Amino acid sequence: MTWGREHLGQMAPLLDPALVTEHAVAEVIARTPQPSQAPGRRGRPAIGPQVNVSFQKDLLARVDAAADRAGLTRAAWLRQAAAAEAARAEQRAAVD
Repeated sequence: MTWGREHLGQMAPLLDPALVTEHAVAEVIARTPQPSQAPGRRGRPAIGPQVNVSFQKDLLARVDAAADRAGLTRAAWLRQAAAAEAARAEQRAAVD
């Protein structure tokens, strides 16, 4: 985010090092519009928290190939695959 003159009031507590506290920083961050919330801004809606996952190279290549065939991004394909497997696991648990 680019800080401008309109943000000076929000930045004031951070300008004096003696006043900088974790609480002051958290308050400024909480009041700062996020890209998806900023008035007049367009952008991707928030999907959810970001999760870092490691894959073996060959499995990642298979995931990428499947995503390409489906016309999806890797992330979208993984979300769909995870949702499908979670639904199957829930069905299996309901039967047991």
